[in-house]
Amino acid sequence: MDSYSPYTIDQAGPPKWRPGEDLAASAFVGITFYLIVETNIEIFRAFQKRQGLYFWSLECGSLAILTNNVGIVLKYLASSETSRIWPLNAFLLTIGWAIYSTAQSLVLYSRLHLVIRNQRIQRYVFLMILSTIFTFIIPTLVAVWPAFNTSDHKMSSVWSPRLAIMDRYTQIGYTITESTISGLYIWSLLRLLRLKTNVRQRRVMLDLIYVNVVVIAFDILEVVFVYTNQLGISHPIQSFSYILKLRLEFVVLNQLMAVAARGLRRQSFHVKRYHHPSTREGLSSYGPASQQTEIPHLARKGNSSGDSAHIELPSSTYSPNSELDSNVLNHIG
Repeated sequence: MDSYSPYTIDQAGPPKWRPGEDLAASAFVGITFYLIVETNIEIFRAFQKRQGLYFWSLECGSLAILTNNVGIVLKYLASSETSRIWPLNAFLLTIGWAIYSTAQSLVLYSRLHLVIRNQRIQRYVFLMILSTIFTFIIPTLVAVWPAFNTSDHKMSSVWSPRLAIMDRYTQIGYTITESTISGLYIWSLLRLLRLKTNVRQRRVMLDLIYVNVVVIAFDILEVVFVYTNQLGISHPIQSFSYILKLRLEFVVLNQLMAVAARGLRRQSFHVKRYHHPSTREGLSSYGPASQQTEIPHLARKGNSSGDSAHIELPSSTYSPNSELDSNVLNHIG
């Protein structure tokens, strides 16, 4: 049990590999680099207008994972050659982690209103994400620099256990944060699945549920690695898990938005089915996108034949003539 104690960790020293762990870490680092390149290519292919919280969360998150991955190589895979440049290692690791961990939550938040229309819940989720900067990121940044200091072993020995304790506390906090957002998605989508939906809508919603289950599973796995002091392998796996989560969320959330657009184009756009005046005006005129920037929602609408799931289209969010997913993202990204 002593090997699991945070007081046995030497953050400034080389990692203590178990047999085969260094090879596994190298494999995860290589796969992560590949996924970063692939994800960025897909992002730039999909978004013609590079703006909005969704785009910048994806882009900043993927680039931050790249930064963190370079730090992993210098700190854990080439530690004997790079110990003298520990400030660079610490900077790449901490800045990359601080950005991509927040960006991951913002990606989920930026499309939360597709399935949850309660603005109070959305506001609470945003405040929860914002609070992680002050409760997790800033204290970790304070502890990293003295703990990684290879030129002052006395200072490092004092701060290494503190950083290890902070890592455990931070990982639990981010697991709760991401699990809360993922739980909101799962809860909302399960409610929508009980309504009358077509096969395409059900498949996309089920895929989004599976993605959020994967998010929670990876968070739990990272907690296990942190509590067992597996620093050398935990950082590559954490970096890999975040880029994989970003990749899956990017694909499935885009499908969800595309389903919203296609579902509306198949309808007759009868104004009587939409009761909000701004919606009625938008459907009749298809005014410029600057009039309203709200994104369509999966909403529960009742009619004479029973409950059914409809996608509500605010004013001119989508063009009725757009046929490709990339055009959909061009309007709402």
